[in-house]
Amino acid sequence: MLGPDHPETMHSRASLAYALQVAGEHRDSVAEYERLVADAERVLGLDHPEVVTRRSGLAFAQLAAGLHELAIRRYEQVVADRTRVLGADHPDTLNSRGWLAAAHSDAGDHLAAIAAFETLVADRTRVQGPDHPQTLYARKRLASLHRKSGHPALAVTRFGELVADYTRVLGPDHPHTLNARSGLARAHREAGTPGRAVEQHRALVRDRARIQGERHPDTLEERSFLGFALRIAGLPALEVEELKRLVADRVRIQGPDHPGTLEERSGLARALNAAGRPREALAVREQLVADRLRINGPEHFETFDARLRLARSVDEACSSTSRTTPWDCTTRWSPITPGSTGRTTPTPWTLVPTASRPTRAPATTAARSN
Repeated sequence: MLGPDHPETMHSRASLAYALQVAGEHRDSVAEYERLVADAERVLGLDHPEVVTRRSGLAFAQLAAGLHELAIRRYEQVVADRTRVLGADHPDTLNSRGWLAAAHSDAGDHLAAIAAFETLVADRTRVQGPDHPQTLYARKRLASLHRKSGHPALAVTRFGELVADYTRVLGPDHPHTLNARSGLARAHREAGTPGRAVEQHRALVRDRARIQGERHPDTLEERSFLGFALRIAGLPALEVEELKRLVADRVRIQGPDHPGTLEERSGLARALNAAGRPREALAVREQLVADRLRINGPEHFETFDARLRLARSVDEACSSTSRTTPWDCTTRWSPITPGSTGRTTPTPWTLVPTASRPTRAPATTAARSN
């Protein structure tokens, strides 16, 4: 027996805490990391590198658990400790500053994240050089933040520079180069040049299929980006066709219950709404709620989100049909609670002409929708 304070025991506990985090057991992960940090401080001392590493693991677990303020304070402590013990220019200190900047971004504080990444890019360029992988990665995060914070034109400029540098340093077919090109395409999508976004996403889909393979998750994700760009470019019908093919391919490649497949089906519902096909969107949403209940359970965030989106789709369908045809929404909707899709009756939603009597949907539809 090694004992509770042996380094291998400590390492195993860190692995357990991280495994809990990966499994989605965030409260247990945070609690295990807290106990581990306390024990590591007692055994090794406050300034031991291993102790600081465990504190960083705790911050990451807190961030994954949605405890943004706690995570930011913990990362600030880690940055201060590593600066004091290792020096401001040590790679571990620079890495910790990057994690702190990312925590600000995850917390929605884009201004703080941008400021942090700007100084980090300058320091990494000075210490590690402009072509170092970590310098390029920090520039990529900064460009993405410009896009997310409502400055897509600046993001286009920064991503354009980054694509050129990645191509020069790593080559045109490197995954980092492809990812930077994808960031540039998304920046164009939001900068008022969706036509260029469509062109670039199409080219990326071809290149990813050639380099990474048609079944690679990045290739599938790029096709999803292409679909959204088609919608922004005013081509919702083309988006629907693209996403229908993509959903079918995800089912074939990843399986019907894979998170990527489920998310793509939600994207298809959005595309159908944008294309003026609200009843088809509702059918997709109802089946998706049923599948989320089966796969994730009634209290999972994704299930609750699927219910909310279904309720909104009903509102959109009712308002859109009432403007164009004499339809009534005959099903009333109650507050969404665990174990319910929100309907007040077991009868599936139907949109029926005002001249007709409300009728129960066919049994096949009921089975598919509930």
